[in-house]
Amino acid sequence: MPSENEAISVSDLIHQINASLLKHRARVHGEITKVDFYPKAVYFSVRDKTEDAVLSCMIWKSDYARNAVELAAGMEVIVSGVPEIYAPRGSFTLKVQTIELFGEGKLKQEYELLKKKLTEEGLFAIEKKKKIPAYARNIGIITSKSGVVLRDFLMNVGSHGFKIIHIDSRVEGKDALHELHQALETMAKQDIDVLVIVKGGGALESFQAFNNESFVRALAKFPFPVITGIGHQPDITLAQLVADHGADTPTAAAQKLNEEWSRVSAILRSAENKIIGRYARELSLNREVILNASATVMDAFNRFERVIRDLRKDIQGAIAVMRAMLNKHTDTVGKTLDRLKNLLRQGIGRKNAILREVSEKISRSQSSVLYTASVGLSEYIEEIPQLLLPVFNGISSDLSIGSETIGRVFRPALAAATANMRSYEAQIDARNPENNLKLGYSIAYAGGKLLRDAAQLKTGEITEVRLLKGSFTSKVENITK
Repeated sequence: MPSENEAISVSDLIHQINASLLKHRARVHGEITKVDFYPKAVYFSVRDKTEDAVLSCMIWKSDYARNAVELAAGMEVIVSGVPEIYAPRGSFTLKVQTIELFGEGKLKQEYELLKKKLTEEGLFAIEKKKKIPAYARNIGIITSKSGVVLRDFLMNVGSHGFKIIHIDSRVEGKDALHELHQALETMAKQDIDVLVIVKGGGALESFQAFNNESFVRALAKFPFPVITGIGHQPDITLAQLVADHGADTPTAAAQKLNEEWSRVSAILRSAENKIIGRYARELSLNREVILNASATVMDAFNRFERVIRDLRKDIQGAIAVMRAMLNKHTDTVGKTLDRLKNLLRQGIGRKNAILREVSEKISRSQSSVLYTASVGLSEYIEEIPQLLLPVFNGISSDLSIGSETIGRVFRPALAAATANMRSYEAQIDARNPENNLKLGYSIAYAGGKLLRDAAQLKTGEITEVRLLKGSFTSKVENITK
């Protein structure tokens, strides 16, 4: 803000004043005294009929055409707008947006004149009306979001899967004209099947937007079918006359949209009742047949059950006889099997013990066994004469002669015994498990015992594995049986 002593320009002052005047929007009643038409605007004056007061007014040509009220001196009107100072002339002016005729008589007179004009143009002709879709799904609606009209419409339109596109607009009086035009322009770009415009009841003056020539012509050019539901009786608005379907009330407009859906629903309900009724009749007619068939089936089932019961008794008897026969021989067979098991266990145990001992001894050291056997046999052969000498002490007193005699007598026998021992040595060598080491096999021990079965092992146990050359130890981590 400038200081008290600081000067401002004329335009700055006018801008400040106009900004403060924006909050003084008003509706003014007066008599037209002067009208001047210019290319872009219309200038006129309105005077007070009771006081000496005149107000200069201005309205843009586009707004003047939209109001569709031809101004002339002497007319009594209500103008709505915002006051401002017109900077080029410094004059105080009311910038008008809407113009209304004052008095119900004037409104009716203007209504009749416009109705006659548009009727003569054929704007209300039946052949120009678009057909309302029988099963509309996408519905556009223009009305005020406040009040009960929108709620009542949605309540009465029914639940047929409609997609509702609503644009909020004032619908009361001439002030609603601009918003209605804008709503029409926006709705024309939407994907709808039909447009609905609804408004509740009120005084005649509140319906002037729907009797406006520019709005009526805009409805006639709208690209989609239009339904109006404007609650005003007994007069009918020009918007209702030009609409493709003019309902008397918002409720009637909603019912127009759902009447085909309701008819189809009624047809479906009727068909459903017919189907159910036909089914019930057929069921009743065939009930006796069904009952007889059911009785036959039950009788056959009972006979079958008796046969099964008798057969079960026979099977149970046969099972009892077989069980007795088996029990009779069970003890004999069991005892025999036990004796056989014991004999086999004893024989197998002895055999396994001998084989295990021999195998372990052979496995631990083939060379040691062979060497020991060879030395033992040699010593045994050499000691035989000495061992036999006491036998012959009683026969000969000459020990030297007895020894030679024994050597001559037993040498052939000893040679044969030595040959037999050599044969046994070859057989033992042939059966030596360490021979398999030369073929790439290995021998495993655990706790000093030869391993033949994984069941001998425990997880974490240390085993010794012997190869052809050398050996190694390993720890058991996983056992597969």
